[in-house]
Amino acid sequence: FQTISSKAALDEVVRSYAAAIAEAGATIDYGSLPMVQADHDQLCRLFSNLLDNALTYRGDRLPVIRIDADRDGAFWRFAVSDNGIGIEDHYLDRIFQIFQRLHARADRPGHGLGLAICKEIVMRHGGNIWAESEPGKGSRILFTVPAPEDVESEKA
Repeated sequence: FQTISSKAALDEVVRSYAAAIAEAGATIDYGSLPMVQADHDQLCRLFSNLLDNALTYRGDRLPVIRIDADRDGAFWRFAVSDNGIGIEDHYLDRIFQIFQRLHARADRPGHGLGLAICKEIVMRHGGNIWAESEPGKGSRILFTVPAPEDVESEKA
């Protein structure tokens, strides 16, 4: 792992999703984000899977996706929030298991791999990942990744 800019990784992912974001009429909102101790490609994959889920599981409203980060001891805690369809509480742990889908393929595309991959990436970095949600109002996927010990600047 190296000290990298999480904002640069997210910028890269947002650029790669520009067509899907425009097609969905989505708003992606984030400001300054921290330097983290991570693998750049894996952090991009993590953000990509979370953004893809937020766009896929949107409701009838135009999608609004917000990415924030707060310091949590030796880690940065990220929150990727959306105003999508949400998830019932009893499914919140299941969504991180491989091949676990809550919707039929005809209703929503995918294979049930995205959040399982997110979990593997976060765990490989020594962090945790979990979800909070309210059906019909949206979801928040939270995860932690290590903060670099040698970086004074909190956010870039």
